[in-house]
Amino acid sequence: YPATSRYSYNDENVYVVDHKTKLIWRRCSLGQRLIVSSFFTPTCGGNATLLNFEDAQKMQKDGWRLPNIDELRSLVVGEYTENQNAINSKFFLNPQSSWYWSSSKDSEESMNAWTVWFGDGSVNKHHVRNKAYVRLVQDLIKPEHTEEQ
Repeated sequence: YPATSRYSYNDENVYVVDHKTKLIWRRCSLGQRLIVSSFFTPTCGGNATLLNFEDAQKMQKDGWRLPNIDELRSLVVGEYTENQNAINSKFFLNPQSSWYWSSSKDSEESMNAWTVWFGDGSVNKHHVRNKAYVRLVQDLIKPEHTEEQ
């Protein structure tokens, strides 16, 4: 990838590699699927799924997980306008101007978890029964497992 570029796509354009944080992100919100056509710019089809915190945690599988609040907040771009989300929409397609769950619970109030609003980049905590969107992530480099002998 070019030295000046923070993001790149994987071969199928389904994932975004964040070279700064060493994370791999899904381009579409949970519930959507990537639609790639030779005639059109890729887009996310279907409806993004609103989930409460517990159900969002159940979506973690095959190495995909909820990002912690720092990882999720790292996607917020510094410059955005009223008509543009606070996330790079070239790489993260059809983002919802709404709250997205992180895996980080509030240390003072256990019934709250931290969220990011990709409409303006703000961070807030929400009750775990509230619903928000999900953008799954995985580590670029898998931790090595050592077997005891």
